[in-house]
Amino acid sequence: MNLEQEIQWKTSGPFSIEKDEYYLGEKIFLQVNQIPTDVSGEIIFLRTSLDESKKIKGMEEIPAELIYKKAKHLGIKFNGKNKQSFNLYFEPK
Repeated sequence: MNLEQEIQWKTSGPFSIEKDEYYLGEKIFLQVNQIPTDVSGEIIFLRTSLDESKKIKGMEEIPAELIYKKAKHLGIKFNGKNKQSFNLYFEPK
C-alpha cells in the first residue's frame, strides 16, 4: 500500500485536510482547490477545551465572540477572485 492510499482526506467544498484531528506539534497540510471567483471568506481552525467542545455541535449555534476570542486558533482568509487554489502547511502551537 502506498502513502497516497493510506491518507483519507477530509473534504468540505474546496477545502481538504489529511485527517480530522491533530496533536499539538503535528503539521497540518491544507489543500484548497477551485474556489469560485465570486466567493471569499475565512477558514477558521478552532482550539477547544473539553468544556468548549461541548458547545461546538453546529457552527450556526456558536456565538461569534466564542469563535473569535476564546476558541479561534488560526484564520486563513481566501478570495477566489485573487487565487482559486493553494496549499498551506502550518503547525498548531
